[in-house]
Amino acid sequence: MKIQLALVLILIALITLAWQPAKTFLLQDSCLDQGGKWASNGNFCIYQNCAETSSCKPSYRNNSICEELKSGISQDELYFHLGMPESRSDNNFVFTAGGGEKEITATIMSGKVVKLQCGT
Repeated sequence: MKIQLALVLILIALITLAWQPAKTFLLQDSCLDQGGKWASNGNFCIYQNCAETSSCKPSYRNNSICEELKSGISQDELYFHLGMPESRSDNNFVFTAGGGEKEITATIMSGKVVKLQCGT
């Protein structure tokens, strides 16, 4: 009886240890299927509508991401990729650079990015 109890407890412990990676994989897959991006540093999903709820988070590699973006994208798309701005003055927005690099600045007019200056 004691051996069976020990085996059951060991089995429960193994299932518990295996559940977290499996859960993360399932959540990440679901996130990407919905058009979101996975934040591996916190194991959470950043959804494309994050600008509507002011919940967009920056990436540690924001400057690399910035280099891939083009002027003309929407303000919401910029927030999705770079996170919410750190500060704003009129039409000028400042974003976290990540990795200790210079800040990223953007000029946004009528909801569109007209100028994007990456910090690299």
